[in-house]
Amino acid sequence: MVALLCLFLALSFAEADASAISAKRLDELKRTMQEAPRYRQHRLHELDSLKRVLRGIPRNDWGRRSAQALAIGYSYRTFIADSALTYFRKAEQYARRTDDTLVVDRARIGVLAGLSTAGIFPEALSLLHDLEGERLDNSTKLSLWTAARQLYAYMMGYLGDHSSYGKEYRQKYLEYDDSLLRSLPPRSTLRKFLYSERLIYGGNYKLAKVSLQEILDSLPVENNLYGMAAYQMAEACREQGDEAQYVDYLALAAMSDMKGCVNEGWALPILAAWLYENGKLDEAFDYINYSLSDALNANARMRMVEIARLVPGIDEAYRKKLRSTNSELVVYIILVSFLLIISAVLVVVLTRQMKRSRAVQRKLAQTSRLQEEYIGNFVGLCSSYSSQLESWHKMVSRKIAAGQTDEILKAIKSGKTSD
Repeated sequence: MVALLCLFLALSFAEADASAISAKRLDELKRTMQEAPRYRQHRLHELDSLKRVLRGIPRNDWGRRSAQALAIGYSYRTFIADSALTYFRKAEQYARRTDDTLVVDRARIGVLAGLSTAGIFPEALSLLHDLEGERLDNSTKLSLWTAARQLYAYMMGYLGDHSSYGKEYRQKYLEYDDSLLRSLPPRSTLRKFLYSERLIYGGNYKLAKVSLQEILDSLPVENNLYGMAAYQMAEACREQGDEAQYVDYLALAAMSDMKGCVNEGWALPILAAWLYENGKLDEAFDYINYSLSDALNANARMRMVEIARLVPGIDEAYRKKLRSTNSELVVYIILVSFLLIISAVLVVVLTRQMKRSRAVQRKLAQTSRLQEEYIGNFVGLCSSYSSQLESWHKMVSRKIAAGQTDEILKAIKSGKTSD
């Protein structure tokens, strides 16, 4: 019995600590969201600097111009899809002037990634097919497989579970995943991430969490791969039934996306859905609106598709809450009005009673003064009579002592004593 009680207490304390951690992380996420404009402004400032460098390169220096346009495209890739496509295409155009096939291929792979993020799948699949027919070096192949893997991930996300094509896309996704796992260096952080993701898919959550934690410990929070690792860690925690850690790592992934200006992440919309399911409608509404705004600014159509599935339920629940709040407010206004009326009546009654009380007090004060006057007069008379009796007493004593009783009798008969 004692052992069971100790176990219960231990679990209770653990649950309380986990809840406290989640609440702390959600507060941290709110502060990060408030600071997000500063992170975006910093990224825009960096991009402006890169663009100024590009404008300063001589127009006939196509090699440097293509390399710089490629760098700008990479900086835009997870930030604003349309701008990334623009600069990747510029890089391809400049590189073709010098027949630099390496830069051309990398720029086209960048275009492929941009098309995937923007949800332009037919053009992306056509470009993927063309690139797979090219002679690519090992590094470029890895970039292509990474972009192809992302493309099929987006296509699976777009279809969800509503199409038989989902299995086909899943198979292609796993094929590119296998190619990357075979070809990436063993110590590569990306390979470690892909391996962790595969462990989660296979149900080996404990080993996956160890691998993901190594990634989180080795990368800065604003790194895109850090956010992806935190998201996968959240998935592993959810599969193990640890809701508190699930929320904690989702918030951590969302903060990574905000600090790294990644507008194609899934963490914040998924967190908004969890908050909605757990009755935290205000936070859910704020986060889903923030996610939608970011997706619109970045033209990340795939993220918009996912968010669009969540918005109606959250929005309707929030509106119901507002209607309920308004109804409660009307009830409170009626109650307050009723209490104000009662208060006004009580004030009038009390005012009248106070006036009456003051009138009674004045009468009592007047009566008290009269009583004091009467008592004073009575005491004065008693004092006077007492003095007179004392005088008569002395006189009678002298007369008796002198034997003058006749004079005493005479004084009594005269009536002065009675007076």
